[in-house]
Amino acid sequence: MVKRRRQVPPAVKVEKTFAFPPCLCSRCTAGWCHFHKGPSGTAAMVDEHRRACAPCREQRGLAPLHEARARD
Repeated sequence: MVKRRRQVPPAVKVEKTFAFPPCLCSRCTAGWCHFHKGPSGTAAMVDEHRRACAPCREQRGLAPLHEARARD
């Protein structure tokens, strides 16, 4: 019986400003705040490319994308 070898994912280029590269697992990407650059349980889309947690949205006066579209 031949055992399959695990495939190693290719390296991901990360900006030099990060102390550690962000986790790209499905758990973290769904709850990642692009403003404080950390995990969050309250992250919501605020534009086409970024998520913000509740404290960051409040601090910056942002609205979740689905609420902003509902107002229009």
